[in-house]
Amino acid sequence: MEKQKGACSVALCLILAIFSAGAVFAYFYYVKNPVCPTVQPAVCPATQPQACSETTTPAPASPVSCDASDLSASVSFEGAAGTIYGSLSIKNISNEACTIEGNNFPRLNYDENAVKNINVVNQGLPSAKQFVINPGSAVYALIHFPNGPQCNSGINTVNATLSYEIAPNINLNFENVPPQGGQSQPGFSLTACAASQDITQVSISNLSDQPTP
Repeated sequence: MEKQKGACSVALCLILAIFSAGAVFAYFYYVKNPVCPTVQPAVCPATQPQACSETTTPAPASPVSCDASDLSASVSFEGAAGTIYGSLSIKNISNEACTIEGNNFPRLNYDENAVKNINVVNQGLPSAKQFVINPGSAVYALIHFPNGPQCNSGINTVNATLSYEIAPNINLNFENVPPQGGQSQPGFSLTACAASQDITQVSISNLSDQPTP
C-alpha cells in the first residue's frame, strides 16, 4: 500500500511538473510572439462612398498649356464698303485639349519707328482669363482698317503681321490665308498716310470662342 501511495505521488508530481512547464512555455511563447487579429478591409456605406479613400475617384487632370506646335493661327481678309475685314482664328490641331491665355488681344506688328500715325484700338474686353481649346476647335477675333487712301497727302504701304501671346513670352504668328485659295503669306499690307497728322485707325477685337460675324 505504501508503495502504491509513493507511486501515485511521483506520477502526480510528474503531471504537475509537465503542466507547469507547458504553462510557462505557453506564457513566454505568446508574450514574445503575440497573435495579431486579422484586419478586415473597410466596408464603405453605399450612401457615403466618399468616406473611404480607396473608392474616391481622382479628379481629372487639367489641360496643359498649348505649345505653338499644337496650334494653327490664320487670318483671312475681305473688303467691304471701304473697309478691309480680317477674320482671325487660332485652332487646336493636336490630339489633346490645351489652354491659351485669354486676357489679351491679337497684336499688330509693324515698324513703329518708321510709321507713327497708325492708331490700334482694342475693341471689347478680354472675355476669359484662359481659353481651353479642344482638338479641332478654335477661338476667333476680328481686325478691320480702311481700304485705300484716306489721306490729305501721299500714302505709304505698311507691311505688317499679326501675333498672339498664347503664354508668357510665347507668341503665335498668324498666316495670311487668301480667301479664294492660294499660297499663304506670313504678313499683309495696309495703307497709312504720309502726313503724320493723318491717322489710320486699326481695330482689333478680343478673342471669343464663337466665330466672328
